[in-house]
Amino acid sequence: LRQVVDPLASAVHLVLLILICALNSGSDRWGSAAGVALILMQVVAIWAHLFYWINLTPSPPTSKAVQFLLAKLGGTGALQGRRNLYKWLEYAVSATLGTVAVFLSSGDQPTNTLLLLVTLSATIQTVGYSLDQVEDHGSGARGVGASSWPELVQWASAAAGQIVDFIVVAGAVYDHWPDDGDRAVHLVPYIAGWSLFGLWNLWVLVRHRPRDGDDDYVEFWYSVFSLVAKAAVFGSTGFYLGRDPATGTR
Repeated sequence: LRQVVDPLASAVHLVLLILICALNSGSDRWGSAAGVALILMQVVAIWAHLFYWINLTPSPPTSKAVQFLLAKLGGTGALQGRRNLYKWLEYAVSATLGTVAVFLSSGDQPTNTLLLLVTLSATIQTVGYSLDQVEDHGSGARGVGASSWPELVQWASAAAGQIVDFIVVAGAVYDHWPDDGDRAVHLVPYIAGWSLFGLWNLWVLVRHRPRDGDDDYVEFWYSVFSLVAKAAVFGSTGFYLGRDPATGTR
């Protein structure tokens, strides 16, 4: 299943990119910073899922050009049966782009706030990267389930940062959109999608250790939740980019 979900995710992201852009083809906001960030989020996600796939399958494409484009790692099935640490680099880019797109969807925002938001969003992913590499925390360090208390503190710090992220983004959207009753609609999939991903990360932390035999299962669901979260953010925010921020109408 892990080898199936990544090419499927790339296809879904591509179809959604074409569909939403086509539906809002008349909007000049695709050229705005929010529109560019949203499109780049999809492009990064498409490439990343193909990268995961080519490094999972034992029979990758034979074309040297394709292998170079998708950054083929050494050997075949290089990511099979283990945690995919590369996903955290992708999330640091794609999730940050998604956050920027929602933040800027209501118009221009202070540059210093944007830079702090980008830094916070990217830094949160480093916590996941660190936690994905702890195979054995030694005796006497147990916390809850398979986790240790220091790991849970790390997760909680990232969760606190994500909550601040939500507050800043929500504040920007509410301050700029007209009070027409549905201005916060595209915040819902953003907050829900990013939160779902964080909760799955906590579940993995408590229930699974790296190299415990369940890494393919864990990574399968990481790919599924990544697809769902980014697709929801792209669809809802892309739809809003076709609306007039002054009136809330298309």
